[in-house]
Amino acid sequence: MNTLNFLTLILVGALLCAAQRLPPWRRAFEGAPNAVGNYTVRGEPGGWPGGRRWHAAAADEERTLWVWGGLGRDGRGSFGALNDLWRFRPDDATWTWLAGSSTVNAGTTYPGSVGTAGA
Repeated sequence: MNTLNFLTLILVGALLCAAQRLPPWRRAFEGAPNAVGNYTVRGEPGGWPGGRRWHAAAADEERTLWVWGGLGRDGRGSFGALNDLWRFRPDDATWTWLAGSSTVNAGTTYPGSVGTAGA
């Protein structure tokens, strides 16, 4: 197991332990990586990401968890490559789907261009 996977495992495990009383968090990881995602309106709190592996995850100084991509289930239960970006805020226990597709194996379509911040 490489260092990044090990650190991700520790981060997710620690957050899961701290979030035992948070139904939105638990729903996102029950049966992972086979849990089906619940894609709501992009940019609005609600829903949760589907179970996944080989994703990227990070936490910032405000304890916000960011999860991007991986291999897992979309909102229809299809299995494949994901390119979605999710944010979890532990203070109000909400997931927000921020960018990317709600279906697997979709092309990447993010705003902006190389060297320029997107809108």
